[in-house]
Amino acid sequence: GHMIHGQELSAKSAGKYVSFLRSYWKWLGQQKHVKVDDVWAAPLPRAKVTRGRHTNEEPDEGKRPYTAAELKKLLAGKPPDPMLLDLTRVAALTGMRLEEIYRLRVRDVAGGFFLVRDGKTVNAKRRVPIHTDLEATVKRHKEGKEAGDYLVDPDAPVIEKTGLRSGAASKAFGYYRKSLKLDERPNGKAKSNIDFHSLRRWFIASARDGIL
Repeated sequence: GHMIHGQELSAKSAGKYVSFLRSYWKWLGQQKHVKVDDVWAAPLPRAKVTRGRHTNEEPDEGKRPYTAAELKKLLAGKPPDPMLLDLTRVAALTGMRLEEIYRLRVRDVAGGFFLVRDGKTVNAKRRVPIHTDLEATVKRHKEGKEAGDYLVDPDAPVIEKTGLRSGAASKAFGYYRKSLKLDERPNGKAKSNIDFHSLRRWFIASARDGIL
């Protein structure tokens, strides 16, 4: 703070000085000249990102949920594999990640809940209520299967390199989404701001706003 406000240095320049002093202080401690403590352990100043007065850059708010119109377009389309519509409905009405859906087995559908047994984070294990609009879809996917069978796409293998079952479905959804011109890449960014995970973002926002 003193360097930025007192010495009128930019955050970028102040960060360089702090980084140097941090390394020098560590060296002094190794040489037993000072007692090493966390005096320089604070985060480095963050450089302020500025744009010129005239710019061609598009606004970019980052990853976001689908809008109601976009979600309607996804559900009204005709993908090569109709299962993509089921996956879209399940993700939008449960907030589950794609791989979590693919890991469900028939026995994980019980008492009006999906039982998520593992997932991406330590808090992934949970019970997810089955929305009334999903009951027919779930019943259809359970028909003719044993308790230990995967609920959706039972023939999809676990890819050894990634440990995931949902890789092919993820790619197929991406192609379907782009075929509907649902793609947002401001300033030519590599990945779209809307993707399959945006269904989970839509669920979270809708649950927060009480519209589910």
